[in-house]
Amino acid sequence: MIPATHATLPASTRGNLLQLHQDFPNMWDAWDVDRHYRGMVEDLDDADDVRLDGDAVVVTRTFGSSRIEQRLFLADDARTLVIDNTVDWHETEKFLKLAFPVDVFTDAAVAAIESGEEAINQRTLLLAPYVGPTERRRMFERELA
Repeated sequence: MIPATHATLPASTRGNLLQLHQDFPNMWDAWDVDRHYRGMVEDLDDADDVRLDGDAVVVTRTFGSSRIEQRLFLADDARTLVIDNTVDWHETEKFLKLAFPVDVFTDAAVAAIESGEEAINQRTLLLAPYVGPTERRRMFERELA
């Protein structure tokens, strides 16, 4: 649990950003998400309708031949934002991502998949190989030569 004193979203960013990505994998459609997917993205900014329904805010968006309705509301604990997505999907070679650029430093995350029966453990950091101080000094000396 993140303390209430910590701003979870970095400044100048927003959560609940729907992003449509091209799905042209190297191997298998819909299962093989390659790193280059990040460069092919369309932010779905426009809402067709925003309304209140009881305690929920309902946002409807259409894109391509598809439609998504999001119901956003606070859970009973009043600390958890619930986002219930209903998607009428008619796209091909694309996938939809709900982006939250959280400001939390961790090396791994666990995410549930659509069936809710499985979880995916995923490394979150793209780490460069470790270069120790001795090797950094050698590299520096080579640059000076």
